[in-house]
Amino acid sequence: MLRIFLCFLGMLLLAPSVLASTMCVRAVTPFSTETPTDTMTVKLLEEYKVSDGLTLPVGTVINGTVSDVVSPKRLKRDATFSFIAQKYDDGHGISGNFDKNYIGRYYQKIDKKEVAKSTSLAVGSFFVKGLSLGVNAVQGAIKNEEGNRFKSSAKNVYDNSPLSYVEEGQELDIKPNDIFWLKFKTATDDEPNYEYIED
Repeated sequence: MLRIFLCFLGMLLLAPSVLASTMCVRAVTPFSTETPTDTMTVKLLEEYKVSDGLTLPVGTVINGTVSDVVSPKRLKRDATFSFIAQKYDDGHGISGNFDKNYIGRYYQKIDKKEVAKSTSLAVGSFFVKGLSLGVNAVQGAIKNEEGNRFKSSAKNVYDNSPLSYVEEGQELDIKPNDIFWLKFKTATDDEPNYEYIED
């Protein structure tokens, strides 16, 4: 047991501390995955340190192109895209271009309370069959989002059941002033370990 614990602790200590950095931004231009545009402009909401030593202050406007637009998929996987940062301007006379392809992936924060609740209900249902169904039925009836307590209860039970994963996720519709996050890779190894040869 002690040997397993020491191996686990060693793996944690040897693992790289930062593999990606997250940039909190506000949309300046609208974007939709249904009709994607080629360019996008965002504004920084937090100070951000770029990997090459450059620090961008709050309010910096970043222009870039959009790539890798992925449509929503089954299992409630929402649409997503990548943002290639190209130019920046802090509004105080400091502007420039990013030296390399600085690619960030669209990212939404996870509601930790909701994940903890659903996990505890799943574990509870293992010991008491149907516990999560009953809790979700009561929560749906209390919220009464459909205007009818029975209908709201049934919809909440369905939305929180494995059956609802048959549905597709949602398209992204980002409006000006919407807040979202971009996750940038900070690994130094940009070169692939293969070579593509066309026939």
